[in-house]
Amino acid sequence: MKKYLTLLLLCPLLYLSCKKQNSSETQPPEVDRYTDQQVIGKWVYQSLKVNGTAYPYPHRSGCGKDCFYFMNRPSQDHDYVELTHLNANCALSTTNMDWKLKGENLILNFGAQQFTYKILRLTQNNFDVLVTMDYDGDGKADNLEIYATRENCTTGDPYCQN
Repeated sequence: MKKYLTLLLLCPLLYLSCKKQNSSETQPPEVDRYTDQQVIGKWVYQSLKVNGTAYPYPHRSGCGKDCFYFMNRPSQDHDYVELTHLNANCALSTTNMDWKLKGENLILNFGAQQFTYKILRLTQNNFDVLVTMDYDGDGKADNLEIYATRENCTTGDPYCQN
């Protein structure tokens, strides 16, 4: 009887050890869900959601709205430009990065730093992303959702690509 119990206990162990996946098996390639053409253009920040709590985006009163652009043309190959107003005097900060789409993610490269945003929604008019980062500086990771809407280009806007 003890031999049978031992065999019964060993069978599941042998089965599980044999079932281990071969590490040389390749995973299917990640399929891009979005195209460059879908993101190219001017986007204006509308609101934020930090750990589930929604806030309107804090645009500076009397200044233009903070926005970002995706470009992809010969002189601006996958360029991202963000324009933010820093103070009541409307001092403008410009951030430049390069970008790429991979699967359902937007990846922004700033020098050696890489930021990965999960695209939650991308339509003709809406661009919503999620990033996990320490948004409030408390040393803990926060879930930050950013909501933006497409804005038409104005004549003479050097960043806008139609």
